This record gives sequence, structure tokens and C-alpha cells, in this order.
Amino acid sequence: ADIPDGNDAVIQVKGVLYNDVNDNGQKDSDELPISGIKVSNGIDILVTDKSGQFLFEMPIDNTRCIFPIIPAQYDVPGNTYAYIDYRKGSEQSISIGLRERSEPPPKQFTIVQISDVHVAKRSYNLTKIIEDIHEINELDPAPALVLSTGDLVNNGNVLAQYHVYLTAMKALNSPLINIIGNHDYDIWDFERSDGRLDRTKHWEQLIGPRYFSFDFGDYHILCLDSFNYNHVQKAWVEKDLSLIPKGQPILVYKHNLPTKEQLDFLAGYNTKAIFSGHWHGTREARYKDIININSAPLGFGGIDLAARGFRTIHIDGDSITFDYRVGGVEKHLAVVSPPSGSTLPQGQIPIVVNAYDTGTQVEQVAATIHDVDRPHAATPHSQPLRQAGNWSWFGHDDFSGVGAKLIEIVVHDVHGEQWRTWSEFRIDEKSGIKIEPGEDWPMFLADPRNTGIAKDAIHTPLALAWATYSGGTINMGSPVISGGKLYIGTLFTHKFDECGVTCLDARTGELLWRAKTDSSIKNSPCIGDGVVYAASVAGTLYAFDTETGSAIWTMPLGSDVVTHWDTYAPKFVDGIVYAGRGYFAAFDGKTGTELWKAKAMARQFLPTIYASPVIAGNKIYFSSHRGLYALDRNTGKRLWEVKRSLTLKASSSLPILLDGKLLCQYGGVMTAFDPETGQVLWKKLSESGHSTEGEKTPSATAAEDLGQAYAGDDTGRMIAFSAQNGQILGSFSVEKGIASIRPYQRNERTIISSPVVTGDLVIFGSTDGYIYLLDRSTMKERQKIYIGAPIASSPAISGNALFIAAYDGNVYAFAAAVPH
Repeated sequence: ADIPDGNDAVIQVKGVLYNDVNDNGQKDSDELPISGIKVSNGIDILVTDKSGQFLFEMPIDNTRCIFPIIPAQYDVPGNTYAYIDYRKGSEQSISIGLRERSEPPPKQFTIVQISDVHVAKRSYNLTKIIEDIHEINELDPAPALVLSTGDLVNNGNVLAQYHVYLTAMKALNSPLINIIGNHDYDIWDFERSDGRLDRTKHWEQLIGPRYFSFDFGDYHILCLDSFNYNHVQKAWVEKDLSLIPKGQPILVYKHNLPTKEQLDFLAGYNTKAIFSGHWHGTREARYKDIININSAPLGFGGIDLAARGFRTIHIDGDSITFDYRVGGVEKHLAVVSPPSGSTLPQGQIPIVVNAYDTGTQVEQVAATIHDVDRPHAATPHSQPLRQAGNWSWFGHDDFSGVGAKLIEIVVHDVHGEQWRTWSEFRIDEKSGIKIEPGEDWPMFLADPRNTGIAKDAIHTPLALAWATYSGGTINMGSPVISGGKLYIGTLFTHKFDECGVTCLDARTGELLWRAKTDSSIKNSPCIGDGVVYAASVAGTLYAFDTETGSAIWTMPLGSDVVTHWDTYAPKFVDGIVYAGRGYFAAFDGKTGTELWKAKAMARQFLPTIYASPVIAGNKIYFSSHRGLYALDRNTGKRLWEVKRSLTLKASSSLPILLDGKLLCQYGGVMTAFDPETGQVLWKKLSESGHSTEGEKTPSATAAEDLGQAYAGDDTGRMIAFSAQNGQILGSFSVEKGIASIRPYQRNERTIISSPVVTGDLVIFGSTDGYIYLLDRSTMKERQKIYIGAPIASSPAISGNALFIAAYDGNVYAFAAAVPH
């Protein structure tokens, strides 16, 4: 047949669907045709006749693939389709094989979502991808499917990247389904692309159709192309859903977050959940009855400081539950309390253990106490610990006898393996630990200028007074304190019940109340006039009564915007709450009435704003991914702006106001600006030539009396700067992180926690699991405390106590032991 010519040309494709019994991809003479199965070319949907045959007429300017809509009684291999090359003629014949399942379709099963693998992104190579795949292979139960939601490669025009991806995925033990992302296009700058076919040839040759569907168990699974969701694909989706049984539950997988139009359309069906990637972060929200889930990259830290990893989705009939597995953590076991080498007071001492493995669930943890000084006089006694969240296990023991003790921890995982560790410590009858709250710490970094300077001074060495599970995961959110009570925002890991604001008694750690929110509270809350304010990633500003946790009012922060999220940490000053989501606004603290709203600060490409604004006099200063801005505090009028280029180094560091200068991590460099004009006064790289901040590590604070500022750089060092001229005064290095949280990095040293200053100490946490207390004049270590979970939260100081949160979801309180 002739080769078709012109955009209006049509290819006639005759095909047969057959039962591929031996799974060799070829129709053998004894393999029977399959009738009554839906088959599609991405435009039309046909049903195979009694001979298993079908006939398509395909316009060459739209699609190259023909694929069956696989019923639940057949296996779902990743590449069941036929690629149509129009150069082979205007009349072609194909055959597509399916294989019947050896057992009935499952009612209970697990799906793993991976996303944004980005082969050739930095140093993410074949070996490292296979390392991550092996963690998925370790899951028990094994996943029935793995769905990769786009950006398999970094450049779809480079065939070698596809070959690396496909080679790595051969290590996967579960069937793999791939969804196309923008980077997978041959040309993904749409403004420079002509037509449609030139953009997806490599994908369709090597991976499969751009959009498709299949049945698994009782569910219909719809896989979409987010970046060319044109009228042809829309029409196909409508046809596809019109042919499924009414009320059949639907799961949708796509690369980008769904638009409001897509959500409204899918809400007309029994759509249970939509899963996406693209933004390199985590976000969970509800839209009507749909759960809208966005997941972080498999192999490197997320833009919103989400840890690298993958999402598990557990299906049991109509029930869907979730878990986010932090990648790269192998049999991690740490005794938080009682810490090794410590001396502790007699009495009730908390036992806190962190135990985590990416691919293996921990089933139980037990603690055995040994009396080292009297090994024969005292019989060791054991107790099971109770689980709290994904990482932590809690207990307590009454240590009445003084002297040397040893606590042995034994972990049992689902594979039947045991992990062990121990801690040696001493009991001293002459001391005790008691929290005495003092000055309030009502907002992130204590005050409107983000100085992080405590009015109270604490003394070393510190010991754990209490630890309390907050009810959800905690990432960069930090505790705030008022009137002897502590408040913290929490994140989604398994369910929406984990999202909210938790209030604890700062003296004892006792849970006082917990208020639920519509989605995760990633940033720190703030307190003013008996109200705690918090902003959710779904775009809602909440006001809760500090005493009861009851909601006083809520206000939308652009919650109709569903395709990205960029929420500022709120600030409260003089009865007004300042917050925003891709814009900035002022709200009456008592009523929630919007007082003014600043125009959107250009297009917010990246999904989260880490920065908390600086408020001083009649000005508000804040940074975004597009620049540094000054607004009139009373009107919202823009006074000046300093634009930055849209690069991934253009981070949203929080600004600080110190010594008459506005200090900010600008484009990866510590920079001082004139607060009146925005003029650059000085800028400074770290002494190693590495940029402070690196890629969006929001770490900075100040020490006013010494004229010093502190910030982390992209090698995991905390650096002291002179506010006068940017001179580097000293530095301190942390260890490699327990998990990869820093954007685009893997197995890195990272400081995300903003340091605070109390007395002669500068204090911060690190993703290596330690809290560091440094002498701020020398930057030498005074004490370090091991939590054994990544710390992105910043400390709060009140009275004699240090309060901090960690990725394990716990809030920790430390104070110096005092004589009885």
C-alpha cells in the first residue's frame, strides 16, 4: 500500500485480539481470539467481534497507538499496545495478545505510585534508580501495580534516557504502568512545537499510548496526558467513561495536578482519587468526594522539602488508605531516650525509639532494662513499646535505683528479621528535669522581624523532659508557644485526620486539643489575642480559639486554584493577620475580613513559599520564587521589588531585618538590601565558594547584639556572617541526612531548620537527626542531641526550655537538670 501523505491522510489498521497463553507476544496457531473486548486508537473505542477482530481508520496527525482497554480478568502488562508507523503504508495488520489471570480479580491490593524519575537529572543514574526499585520490591504485601506518573526522563528527545529508564525498571518485580509527563515529550516547549506527532514519537515507540484506561479489581483506572489535554483526548475520556458500568469506582493517574474543569467533570462519576506528580512535592486535598493526591520524586528531595520516596495506595473494596514511604532509609534504629552517655534523674523516664525502613514495616519494638552495676541482684525486665506514627515507639520506666543502666531495643519487622541497638546511661538521685515556660514565642522565629532571638536564656547540658506524638508528620513547621501552651501544624501521611493543629501543655507535653483542617499545615502557625492562625496547602486560612481549639472563622486563600500551592506562613501584628497564596493579603484577626490584597507577584512556578514575611514599621518584606518585595503594611501597595531570574537556585529564603539591613538568601547568595529602597548593599558566597542556601534551603536568623546572621549553605554548614559587611565569622558542619529532603539532592548534608539564638548559644536542627547547640561567638559545638529522625523544624525557646519538632511527628521538650 502507498505511504499516506498530508495531515488529512488516514491509515486503515485491521487487527485481532488473542489470548497469548504462552506470553511470547506472538499469535500462535493454537491461541484463540478474544471477542467482546474494547479496543481504542485514542479517538474511537470499538469492541472486538466474535473473531476477535477490529478495524480502525486512523488520521496520522493525532495518534500512533492502538491498545485494548484491558478487563479485570486479564493481566495488566505495561506495554500491551501496537505502535502504528504510517510509513509502512496506508493499510496495516496487527495482533495484540492478552493473558487471562490465573486467579479471580483481587478485591484487596496495593498500588505504588512513583513519580518524576527524571533519568539524567543530575547524578540520578541507573545504579541509584535500581536501588530505589529494590526498596519497592521489599514491600510486603508486594504491590499489584506500580504506576509512574510522568517525567520518566529529563529530556524526551534523548533516546538514551528512555533506555536507561527501561533497563532500570526491569529490576521491578511488579507490573509497571507509565504515564506521560512534560519532560517525556520529544519537544516539551509547546510554543516552539508544530503539530502533535513530533512531540511524542519516542514515547509511543518505546512506552505506549499517551492516554489509556484499564480495569483492575473492581476499579476502572484512567491514565491521562496532562500536557496535551485537547478536545480529542477529552472526547475520548467521555467515551471511555460512558462505557463503564454506572457507579464503578475510578482511579485517575496523570502527571500534573488536575484543573478545576477536570475535577468538576470527574466528580460526575464515582471518582475516588486522582494521583499526580510534576510539582516535585506532596499535597493532599479533597475536591467534593475526590481525594486529590500529589507525590514527590522517587530519587531526590522535593521542591517543597518533601522527602524523596514513593506513595502506597491500599485498596480494600471501597476503602482506600495511603502511606508515603521515605526513600533511602535502611533499618534505621535510634534510641532517643534514654540517650547513651547521659545522666538522668530518678523516677519516670520516657522511652522513645525511632525505627524505620523504606521497604519494610516495623511490627513491634520491645525494650529490656539491665542494671549494669548490679547484674545479679536485679533481673532484667522487658516491655513492649507502643507505636506512634510511622517512625516512633513509646514507653516509660520507673528508674528508682541509681547507677549505670543499659536499655536494649529489639525490633521485629514484617519479614521476620530483628534489628537491635542499646543505650548506656546513668541514674542520679540528685537532679530532676522540670519545664518552666517563660516568654511567649508566638510566631515563627519569635517576632515579626524573623530575628529568632529568645528573650529567655537556656543552659547546657539539656536533657529530654517529654516527647509527644503530634498526630501527624511534621516537616518544616515549627512550634509556637503562648501562655504555657505549645501549638504545631501537622501533615498528611495516611489520612486527612492527621492534618491539623495540635495544642500541648508546654510543661508536661499533655495533649490539650487537636483541631482538624482540610489538608496539611506545612508552615508554622502564629498566635495573637487568644487565637491561633494556620494556613493549609489546600488554601484555607484558619482561626482557632487557643483555649478550646474551636474554629472561630475560616477564609479561602485562593482555594479555587487547584493546579499549584504556594502558601505563606501567617504573621500576626497589631490585630491583623498577614497571609497569602501566590499573593499577599491582610485580614482582620477577629473576623477574618480581608482588609487588602496585593496583586499576585508574577507567576509562581514553584509550589510552596517557605518564607515568613518580615514586618517592621509600616512595611512588609517577603521573598518569593520571583523576587524580594516591600509592601505598604496599611494598603498592600508595592513599594519596591527586586526581581530574580526563574532558576531553581532562585530560592524563597525567609528575610530577616538586622542592624538596619534586610538580609535574604537571594539566588543562592546571602545578600544585604537597603530596606527603604531595595538597593543591594553587599552579597556573599560562603568561604568554600558554595552558595548559602543552595537550592531553596530556608535557613537564616540573626543575633542583634553581636550584629551576626546565621545561615546554612549547600554543603551542610551553618555559617556566621557579619551583618555589617557579610564577612564570614565562622562555620560548623553537620553530617549526611537520614533522608533526602533538600530539593533535587540525594544523600546530602542539609540544614533546613532556621537557627535561633538564646544567651550565648545558636541552636538548630539538621536532617542528620541531631539538634546542635553551638557557642555563637566561636561556632564550636557545646552539645548535640540525637533525635534519630530528620529535623527541618526550627526551635522555639520559652523559659528554661528548648522545644522542637521532627519528621517523626513528635514534639520534644528539653531543659537542664536541676538539683532536687
